[in-house]
Amino acid sequence: AAQELRGGEAIGAGFAGRTVGDRELMGATNLIDAAFGMKLEETLTCDETAVAAVGGAGEEDAMDVDAAVAGVVEPPVKMYDTARKLVCNIQGGADASSQVNVTHVAEGIELSLNGKLEKRSDVLGRDAIWSKTTRIARLPAILTVQFGRFYWKETPD
Repeated sequence: AAQELRGGEAIGAGFAGRTVGDRELMGATNLIDAAFGMKLEETLTCDETAVAAVGGAGEEDAMDVDAAVAGVVEPPVKMYDTARKLVCNIQGGADASSQVNVTHVAEGIELSLNGKLEKRSDVLGRDAIWSKTTRIARLPAILTVQFGRFYWKETPD
C-alpha cells in the first residue's frame, strides 16, 4: 500500500532519503520550492516625484505637483517575492504597441523583469506612475522559463 508522507518526511524522500539541511532547501519549506523556487527582489520607484525633485518636469508636469511636494522624493519600496518560473516575452516589450525585437532568451526575460505600474503615492496624495525593477536574489536548482508569445493586459470590469 502507498504511504502518504508529510512535511520533512516528504522532503527527505525527494532527496533519496538523505538528510536534508538548510543548504539543500535554500530557505524553502517544501521540495518543489527547493527545486524550482526563486527569490525575487522587487523595487518600486515613483517616476513622478523623481522628476519633480530633479527639476526636469515640463510646465504641464510642474502644475500637477503641489508646491509643498516639490523637492520631496518618494522613497523606493523594496519587496521580496517567490516565483517558480521566469517569463520570456518573445514578441517584445511590456505592451502590445512595443516594437522591441527579441532575439535572445536573456533579452525577453529582461523585458519581463522591468515595467511600469500605477500605484498610490503618499507624497503626492494620488495615484502615480511607478517603475518596477525585479532582480533575481536566489536562483533555483532547476530554472523554468515560460515563453510568452502574446501580450495580455487585464482590463477593469
